[in-house]
Amino acid sequence: MPFHFNSSLLGPGSIIRPGNWGRIVRLKGSQHPEWARECILERIRQTEFSHLPSRFDCVFLFGSFTEAEFYKASPGANALLVMYEVELTNPDVRQHEADWKGTGPYDGDEWARRYWRGDIMADRGPGPLCREVLAVTSLRVLREVP
Repeated sequence: MPFHFNSSLLGPGSIIRPGNWGRIVRLKGSQHPEWARECILERIRQTEFSHLPSRFDCVFLFGSFTEAEFYKASPGANALLVMYEVELTNPDVRQHEADWKGTGPYDGDEWARRYWRGDIMADRGPGPLCREVLAVTSLRVLREVP
């Protein structure tokens, strides 16, 4: 089962709609700390990878508990996030698997192309891979993961 982080306290059966990250980034615009990064990612996606789901319109998932735990323990992770085991309400939607640590450093636009190609950086040393899955579908909460 996949795992998702959310800042809200949710119960089993709750529905998480896609696009919340994009909504927040768009509302804050250039005041959002990730605005420049997200604009570069979206520009490259639109021009070179338009068949893939937009980060602005999706939900973010982790395919394994180990990878979700690794993300939660990473520097910069939001300590307020709650982990949930979830299911996709429509598992047949477009999905994209990418390396969440692959969103920088900025080396021109090549880092964004690596992200949209789905290059998973396996040379980061010990620990799980840093994969995230993007999907444009709602999620149903199965349970909170303590």
